[in-house]
Amino acid sequence: MYGWMCRIGLILPSDNTVMESEFNKIIYRNNIEGISVHATRIFFEELSVENLLNMKKELRRACRELKTAEVDVIVYGCTSGSFVMGKDFDKEIIKEIEMETGITATTVSTALIEALNLLKVRKIAIGTPYSDTINERARKFFEDNGFEVIRIIGLNVTRDVDIGKLEPYVAYKLGVKVNDKNADCILLLCTDFRTIEILDILEKRLKKPVISSNQAALWHVLHLKDLGIKIKGYGSLLETWRGENNEERNR
Repeated sequence: MYGWMCRIGLILPSDNTVMESEFNKIIYRNNIEGISVHATRIFFEELSVENLLNMKKELRRACRELKTAEVDVIVYGCTSGSFVMGKDFDKEIIKEIEMETGITATTVSTALIEALNLLKVRKIAIGTPYSDTINERARKFFEDNGFEVIRIIGLNVTRDVDIGKLEPYVAYKLGVKVNDKNADCILLLCTDFRTIEILDILEKRLKKPVISSNQAALWHVLHLKDLGIKIKGYGSLLETWRGENNEERNR
């Protein structure tokens, strides 16, 4: 059957066209058998704090839908929606999902924090398609989790569906622009922002790790389910395996 090794459930903003596509592209281009991706959606249009919070009101309904598909792990697939209320908001979302379904869960923001901790970086530069308002919340979230944000730049795209129309070179140029010699790592945020095609070449140019929302989310799923799969061609993070005796597994 599809997903005999792991069925991944995604909870997405309704206008997101990228996250599901990038997961599938990575999985199928690397001929990974036994992993399947299944999404449900929560109505969303304009990128604002109010709308991000409104998504959480539909969380339990989305959870019940994915539970019927007997998925093995659930990802709350909205980066800004999982950090918008600050430190530990991601953990609150995870707790709600797991209590509703009994299924292991994570959020994109949680995955990003775990990835940064794995790489042992403290100073980060962040590129996003978000507005300054959302970016300030991103800055606070990462700083409150112990990271120094050297620089953050947003593209000020407010209509969420338009983010998914941006071509990968936009993410590449943004990564180059936001880079700083004092930053240990570049983050490219937003699950509706196409990035996976440019992660390897951007890392080679900048000579430092580049982490995107979708890449980090898939990496975290592979670790939560102990799948032991290393994936090449989409940034160094996906080539990194923690092993079974890691503190992250005991969160």
